[in-house]
Amino acid sequence: MLISPISKIDDNSTIEEKIKITAKFIDVYTLTRVIIGKAITQSTIRYSMYELVKSVRNLEVKSLKVRLSSELEKLDSKLYSYSPLSILHQMDNWGFYHYLFARLLYSQNQDSDFSSLLRSRKQSSLILYRFFDIEEKPSDIDEITWQMNTNSVAGHCLVRRYDYDEIVSKKGIKRLNYLVKQGYMPEMIGSENEDIIEFIGTRDQRLRELIDDILKF
Repeated sequence: MLISPISKIDDNSTIEEKIKITAKFIDVYTLTRVIIGKAITQSTIRYSMYELVKSVRNLEVKSLKVRLSSELEKLDSKLYSYSPLSILHQMDNWGFYHYLFARLLYSQNQDSDFSSLLRSRKQSSLILYRFFDIEEKPSDIDEITWQMNTNSVAGHCLVRRYDYDEIVSKKGIKRLNYLVKQGYMPEMIGSENEDIIEFIGTRDQRLRELIDDILKF
């Protein structure tokens, strides 16, 4: 896929631009399909990718961008309306969302080492953490609302393995404020929410905005 658009007459800068465009397409296409729950296995995309590879052979840079954009528009029009991450999207793939949260953290601080944000067994590594369990539900919140929010993607974040005990020792909104203070949710810095459900709702919106930025082609 990466080399298909490259022509024998392309100079180095044109080759680099074509590879950059194609790599971005692969990234956006893959992330979008996984977020919306579509398989990304060889058997599920083999035919469509084969046809796409043929259609981009030797294309000029402008034509390549147009062709790949049209392929992404198929996802946009058929599979989601505003954002691929639906409102209170439920956590359904821990491995993938660890990676996605790592991408979001890196996008907000590109001075960090991206590899240090990925999964590992080191004590200093990051783990995917759910803010609250069902038994921590406040009495004034119904169980369905609590589950929908705390089991959503926005109800999770990456935390340092060594910080886990300190985090769980804090209760309610104090736990969320601690997570923000420790830099685990930079998108929530400055948030004034004192209510758990409002906090998760606000973060849900901000996460969708950050994801949309990553998926811009």
